[in-house]
This record gives sequence, structure tokens and C-alpha cells, in this order.
Amino acid sequence: MKVSLHSTCSLAIISLMILAGCASSQSQRPNRGDSASDIGRAVAPPKDARSLGVPWEKDFGESGAIRSGDSIYVSGQMGYDETGKIVGVGDLEAQMRQAYANVKKVLGYYNVGMDRVVEEEIYVTDMKAALTAAPKVRAEAYSGSTLVASTIVQVTRLAVLDTLVEIRAIAKVQPISVDKGTSGQSDSQGPRRGGGRRSGGMGSPF
Repeated sequence: MKVSLHSTCSLAIISLMILAGCASSQSQRPNRGDSASDIGRAVAPPKDARSLGVPWEKDFGESGAIRSGDSIYVSGQMGYDETGKIVGVGDLEAQMRQAYANVKKVLGYYNVGMDRVVEEEIYVTDMKAALTAAPKVRAEAYSGSTLVASTIVQVTRLAVLDTLVEIRAIAKVQPISVDKGTSGQSDSQGPRRGGGRRSGGMGSPF
């Protein structure tokens, strides 16, 4: 059977087009390493951990606060002093005041004030005593402006003996800049530390 030169050229061109299409399709397939988990790890924001240095932070493996992106997550703070001793045993108001002081202290490590807090969660062992003490203590903690989403929950007990209240908070700040030469500089220049803790919350009735 005779095959014309024109037919031969047409078949060759069609074959080349098919091969080129296969090569293009192959090159567009994602690598096995480009899984969702790999991508998530690559773009996850850095964590900046700080601690008040009380003994159980290290024992329990916690951080007093973690900064990630534009948020600072403050672990539940209780009424303990710098040595880890609970102050005002049996006095919920005194412990609540100290717990807020600890929230303020750990935020200070990031050069951030209580005015940046957008949400708080409060765990208490005595709701009646808490509702009596909270208006005054919270006004002191937030310098008179308690413009913050708040939740309060009564629990049977808290992690540390003699603890009557525990407060956690979330503060919003300027995001950490990847490029140090840009205007989006990080707020956090405070001392870098270690461990932490946690707590509960509801629309503020105070």
C-alpha cells in the first residue's frame, strides 16, 4: 500500500502533539512532598513563649503566654506571687486581684498592656463571691474600661490547692513582621522565658 508524503508528515505531527501533551500533564502533577500537612508546616506562624517562672510551669510543661501572629494567648493565671505561693488564702477578691496582676505582668513581657485584651475567661469556685468582687477588681485591672468579652464559670476545684480563681486572656497586637526592614515591627521586645497555665469564660455581666 502506498502512503503519501503528506500523510506521513501529518502522522508525525500528530504524534509529536500527543507526546508534548503527556509531558505537560506530567509536569503539572504535584510532588508527593506538597501535601496539605507539609504546606501547613511551611506557613505556620512562629510561636513566642513567655513565662512567669513559677515552679509548676516547668513541671506541667506549660507557657505563661504564647504569641502567634497578631494574638497573645495568656494561660490561666491564679492568685500566686513571684515565688508561686498563693496569696489571700480563702479570700477570692485578693486572689482575683493577684490573678489580673499576673495577666498584666506576662503581657508586659511583650510590651503590651491590658488595653489590648479582647477576651477573658474566668474560673471560680464560688460564683456568689466572684460576682461581688469582680466589678471592682476588673475596673482596677482594666483602668476603668472593661471593654472586653468576658466569660465566668463556676467549677468544683482548680488545679492548685487553695486556688479560688483562675483567669486566662487573649490580647490582639500588631502581627510579627517577617521582614525586619518593614514598618510592621513586632510589639514584643520583653524578656524571653519559658512555661504557663489556663482557665474559663461568658458574655460579661459586670
